This record gives sequence, C-alpha cells and structure tokens, in this order.
Amino acid sequence: MSFNKLPETKMTTDAAKLRILHQPHLRMQRLWCEFDRGRLFLRGQVPSFYFKQLAQEAVIGMEGVRQVVNEIEVVRQRVVDRSPDVDTFVGSGKKQSDVILCTKRTGQPRQS
Repeated sequence: MSFNKLPETKMTTDAAKLRILHQPHLRMQRLWCEFDRGRLFLRGQVPSFYFKQLAQEAVIGMEGVRQVVNEIEVVRQRVVDRSPDVDTFVGSGKKQSDVILCTKRTGQPRQS
C-alpha cells in the first residue's frame, strides 16, 4: 500500500475546490469534491443546470483527473408569491423557464 496517494488526493481535491470557488456564480452554492483513483466526484446542490455545468467546466482538464463524475443535484428554488394561498416553484423539470403555481393547502397546481 502506498502512502503517497493521500497527499495527492487532498491536493487534487483542494485544487478542484479552488477552481470552483473562482467561479463567481458558484461561491455561495453547496458543493463539495472527492477524488479517488483518477475520478473527481462533484456533489452538492445548485438551483439550475447552468450552475451544474459551470462546476463541471471548472474542473475539466485538471492534472491527474481522468474522469469527472458530476453528481450535483439541481433543486427547485421556492419563491413565495404575494398571494397568501399560492407558492411559486421555479422549474418543473421540463424547461428552465417553467413556473408552476401550487396552492399551499393542497400542493396541487393552481387552475389558470
């Protein structure tokens, strides 16, 4: 067993974190990296596929990384509408521009 793998793993993980932090849109996101035998795993949550892609692009081409495994989850942002009985959820999984209005009481889509 080689003891040289641990420092290499930490150095690669730290370098990936720095690359992600240099992306202004990604600084406030919940992201983390793990490096194992040439594979860099990206994990966490972001509000859009655009941010997920930014994180991946930030680490592609790093020395020692043979494969980037992007396991970042895209989660919907909840924005409360001014109406007292309606919540707005941005994104339905179909298109980035979709907006679904659901009633607070039932959680079902509101009739337009």
